[in-house]
Amino acid sequence: MEIRCSYDEVASHCEKIKKTSKYNPGFFESILSFDTNNIVRFTDFISRHYEKVGIDIIFEIYKNDIRTLKQKIQTFLSGNNESV
Repeated sequence: MEIRCSYDEVASHCEKIKKTSKYNPGFFESILSFDTNNIVRFTDFISRHYEKVGIDIIFEIYKNDIRTLKQKIQTFLSGNNESV
């Protein structure tokens, strides 16, 4: 399976996760059992050090964090909350 992502896509997803965490503290942790601290810290880092971010870091965050969170959100929205 080929995974395609761009810096802008990942940054956009990270920023949405950060805003959700800010306005709904604990949502990801309590409802989805997902710790967003790494994503929030990454968003803070890229906002200050854009030129230092390598594509390998972006790919790892997309592959490991955002895809996992997406699966958990889809499961939650489908109503199958027991497996979240």
